[in-house]
Amino acid sequence: DSPYAPNYINDNFGLTRSVILSRVLDTRDSNSNPSEGGRYALSAEIAGFGGDFGFNKYTVDARRYWKVGKSQVVAVRGVYGYGTGHIPYMQLYAAGGMDTLRGYEDDQFKGNRMFASSIEYRFPVAKRVQAAFFTDIGNAWNADGFDFIKDLKFGYGLGIRVVTPFGPVRVDYGIGSQGGRVHFSFGGQF
Repeated sequence: DSPYAPNYINDNFGLTRSVILSRVLDTRDSNSNPSEGGRYALSAEIAGFGGDFGFNKYTVDARRYWKVGKSQVVAVRGVYGYGTGHIPYMQLYAAGGMDTLRGYEDDQFKGNRMFASSIEYRFPVAKRVQAAFFTDIGNAWNADGFDFIKDLKFGYGLGIRVVTPFGPVRVDYGIGSQGGRVHFSFGGQF
């Protein structure tokens, strides 16, 4: 045990037994590069069942896409997570990085609550190459209330998406309060 966190091992390592229930409504015209429609997901994770941790996590994730003109797209995403009970560190909600808050380190902010929202303006620059201007806002924190609004983090920047036979490749340059950061990923997460 560490002198700084005497229960760190017991509070974060052990067996988690959980059940995840989810409901998804997906009306997007494409999974990897949508230009119209939406994806709405509700999920609940209930942990316990004889494991070392007992907690509940509830998540709402909504995404909407609008075609603007012939080939431009406006994409909006909002996510809110609410957790109760003894959630181990690795299973806390996280904000920061490519999928939630560009311009910050991956999973830089962690907590039992999380809010993240993004808006992107996507436009073609060449065949199979798309660029996007984006703005992200969000955070993850430990709290019992909804006092997160005063501590929201902001990021903005420019990204490039290249369609390959293996799926889309994304490279984003995001600027946050601590400077700029490059984010790279395969697949069309948002």
